[in-house]
Amino acid sequence: MAARVRDVVPRRLRRRAWATVAPCLRGVSSIKGAVTDRPIVALTFDDGPDPSSTPGVLDALGRAGARATFFTLVDRAEAHPDLVAAVVSAGHEIALHGLDHTRLTSLPAAEVYRRSREGRDRLSRLSGVPVRLFRAPHGAQRITTVAAMRAAGLVPVTWTVDGQDWADHSAEEIADRVGELASAGAVVVLHDSLVLTDDDVPPPSASHEEIAQAVIARLGERGLQSVTVSELLRSGPQRRGLWFRD
Repeated sequence: MAARVRDVVPRRLRRRAWATVAPCLRGVSSIKGAVTDRPIVALTFDDGPDPSSTPGVLDALGRAGARATFFTLVDRAEAHPDLVAAVVSAGHEIALHGLDHTRLTSLPAAEVYRRSREGRDRLSRLSGVPVRLFRAPHGAQRITTVAAMRAAGLVPVTWTVDGQDWADHSAEEIADRVGELASAGAVVVLHDSLVLTDDDVPPPSASHEEIAQAVIARLGERGLQSVTVSELLRSGPQRRGLWFRD
């Protein structure tokens, strides 16, 4: 249906229609990028921190002079507070990915609110900086969970480009995908660790550092620099959308 609407309704009219209904949907929408003339994107890293991989990702970012946002799991952050401190001291942004990697769509809205508020407070105390951005584990959201996140004082962030670094692709294949799909204002999701289950596909054989380095280099070839999500959002109007999936 969405493809047919795009084919039939001119883009100008679609934008006008969205501008009309967007204020009504703001409370259940998620940020997925920004409209900007600056040649920047936001690299984001989920599921960490992890002592076996987060330092390498930080090294890759540091060598390139790039900044990123780390969507962090509280249980891992409290187990590795030195890594949280390293992320902050390097000029990167700390955001919340959850108390743990539980799929929020499996929980009642009241529990989502409690976990989101508790996660925000614990991660803020640990990092020493206010935490306001949130990405749901697995990107799993419903209207009720988004409303609960917002009630907890958090801003839901999804992504524009999935690097698919959770699958068994080479670093170059992942970089090719991001380089092809990313444009100014995009939010790119990658990982500095992976929480895997028995149902997941085999993880990539490339290290997270190799993947980050290859992606940063490919973006550089396109003239794109990575910044934090918050800096990206300061560069122009937010791109929002309805993002619901289990």
